[in-house]
Amino acid sequence: MYSNFTYKVRSILHNKKKLSSTSLKISTIIGFILFSILSNQEKILKIKKKRQNNFNYLVDTIENIKQSKFNIVFNSLSKNEIPQSFPILDKNEKLVEYLRSKGISSYKWPDKELPAEVIENPMKFKNANYFNKKIACLPLHQSISKKQLNYIYKIINSYLKI
Repeated sequence: MYSNFTYKVRSILHNKKKLSSTSLKISTIIGFILFSILSNQEKILKIKKKRQNNFNYLVDTIENIKQSKFNIVFNSLSKNEIPQSFPILDKNEKLVEYLRSKGISSYKWPDKELPAEVIENPMKFKNANYFNKKIACLPLHQSISKKQLNYIYKIINSYLKI
């Protein structure tokens, strides 16, 4: 579920480190791949369906857990919504770290993308700072299998027992 790799790439891009010529070549290749995917309507519909199914599967499994450490942010999608991740309101602020330690690519949102002005003025931007600490995003991309979704569910259950 590409845990550490994705986080490292996001960190590098966030820190705006100079890209080498190799990195530029890789980004060109990635751009080409993205273009070929985005111009294929059949593939887009397949991705949409898979992400929606993964979202609904996580809602169905996680929603049944009786606990007090987190809340599911959204429990349904409209017909045209395509989720990027599965957001959870993590009351203890420890879920992301726990999931990563188990190989699950989870991240805070907006995390490092939160503007400095917002971070530096927590009283003025209470909600933004609160949600920046509390929102945990779980993966549900189209490459995740049911077996991996079940693993996420199993790890969340083990987190609740801590």
